[in-house]
Amino acid sequence: MFNWINLNLSGEWSLLKRTGNINSDNIPDRQVNSTANTGFVRLGYNLNLKNGKVLEHVLMLAQFNGVTESEKQADASSINAFAGKDQSIEASLNYYFSPDLKLTLSYTFRDGDLGASEPGAGFNNYYFQSGVGSIQRGDWLGVGVVAVF
Repeated sequence: MFNWINLNLSGEWSLLKRTGNINSDNIPDRQVNSTANTGFVRLGYNLNLKNGKVLEHVLMLAQFNGVTESEKQADASSINAFAGKDQSIEASLNYYFSPDLKLTLSYTFRDGDLGASEPGAGFNNYYFQSGVGSIQRGDWLGVGVVAVF
């Protein structure tokens, strides 16, 4: 996290790796590895208003990058690892009445790529939801109030 005057920058990136053994009929155990990376970067700017309130403009990018090749996706799925790709870009306005109360308005653009897999594959949260099954998420419009008590 980096804050300088009215500029706010935060983010993190994680490298993911999962290893496991799988076996099939008449084939000895085989060790598989699945790797991916995920993270976000968030840039905000606080505009101090004449009425003493603060309007924060925020832009955030979040991304997941997993394997997209058919065999590697099957391996990832067999050891309960995520695969495919998805990303979102969110633009927000936060109006701070006080440090403990804000009104927020945001729009999130979302996109995903299953790679070689079919819709409904359970290893990518952009195309699958537990208890529902195959979906394709869309963009989001959000309005909220955040209060700290």
